[in-house]
Order: sequence, then structure tokens, then C-alpha cells
Amino acid sequence: MSHQRSMKVLLLHEDERFAKDLNARLRALGIDLHWRRSLFELGSVGRLASYDLLLVEPLMGPVNGLEIAEYADSFFPGLPVVLVGAGELPLGPSRWPSSVVSSIASSQDIDSVVSEILKQGAFHRPCVPFSHSTQPSRCVSA
Repeated sequence: MSHQRSMKVLLLHEDERFAKDLNARLRALGIDLHWRRSLFELGSVGRLASYDLLLVEPLMGPVNGLEIAEYADSFFPGLPVVLVGAGELPLGPSRWPSSVVSSIASSQDIDSVVSEILKQGAFHRPCVPFSHSTQPSRCVSA
């Protein structure tokens, strides 16, 4: 038996205005966005497991978006990462971690970010309770 829940997205980005604007757009679409300025504000790499999609700023510090994508590859296979602001990257896509599913050149282009989230949401799977899966439960209690 599966349970429906809204898509849960984590934004790791330093721009508060961008985060607020994106949150307003996504809330209207029923998508749950959590914003942190850095991985350290999240508190633990393990908390990445509770999200369906990561949006990361590639060059933020002290842990950059590509390093976060490498963590996703290592610890959370199948967790997609979108680089937001990837036009600033010195590395080409062939050198990105495999968890990176796309990039958006500018974080100022909210329409492109929303479109990419909706595209990734098409692959959003309903929650599977822990007892039926080898992965940690991502179910939200009613």
C-alpha cells in the first residue's frame, strides 16, 4: 500500500530573495520547499535522505554544490540534484557527479527552475512505507 504526499525539495542557496520567490511559486503548486543557506544549516548530511530533489548553488561555500552532489551519489543513489547557477561553473557537465540531472544557468530565472522541478516531479514516486522497502521511509505521518 502506498501513500500520496507532496514532493519535498531542498534548496541549498545563499540568496534569500531567490529562496522566498521560489518558495511562493512552489507553494502555489503544492510543492514543499525547504531552504538552507548551506549544508551546515541543514545539520547533517543524513537529512538529505528525506528529500525528493536537491537544488544546489554550485559555488556556495563552505561545501559547494558539486561536493553535495558527490555526497548524494555516495550515500543516496537515485536522489536527483539540479545545479542552480551552473553558468558560473568552471567544470563541464562531463565532470559533474552522476546525481546531477540538469543545470540552470541563472538562479534569477525562476520560471526555468520551476519547470525543472515539475519535470523532475514527473518522476516523483509515491511514498513506500519502511517495511516494504530497503530505503529509509520518506513517508509523512498523517
